[in-house]
Amino acid sequence: ATTEIYTLSLHDALPILLRETRLKTARTLLRGTTMHISEIAWSVGYPDALYFSRVFAASEGCSPSVYRAGQEHT
Repeated sequence: ATTEIYTLSLHDALPILLRETRLKTARTLLRGTTMHISEIAWSVGYPDALYFSRVFAASEGCSPSVYRAGQEHT
């Protein structure tokens, strides 16, 4: 029974960990490169740049372009 609970928790945590890892890399690329946002989206595993922008904004509170410009709310 304990292993089943652990497996479910790990199963639920993996997508969250993957998303957070992708967004961390995206933040680094947004501030440290001149890559287009669609290129960054693709390079971190989001083939749809609009979906990437929605996920990024939901996590960071601002769009990728606003984050890049350094105008995000802290």
